[in-house]
Amino acid sequence: NKSESILKQGKWVELRFEWDNLQSGSCRLLIDDKPYPHPLPINLKSTSGINYVHFQSVSDDEDTEGYLIESVKAVVESK
Repeated sequence: NKSESILKQGKWVELRFEWDNLQSGSCRLLIDDKPYPHPLPINLKSTSGINYVHFQSVSDDEDTEGYLIESVKAVVESK
């Protein structure tokens, strides 16, 4: 039994990925400024930092509509 998607069809959302510590092997996801309850794993580690984010439909049937990404922005801050 597939759990209900937290992203709703036809609704724009803001996704923010925060990588505070690349050594932890995961990142924090915020959806419309609300924390997603589970860390997202970093599957392919890189010595140069994050360079790839993969978005994939989880539709049970063929996804003929896909999804739209309006923009992407990266902010690098040193601590």
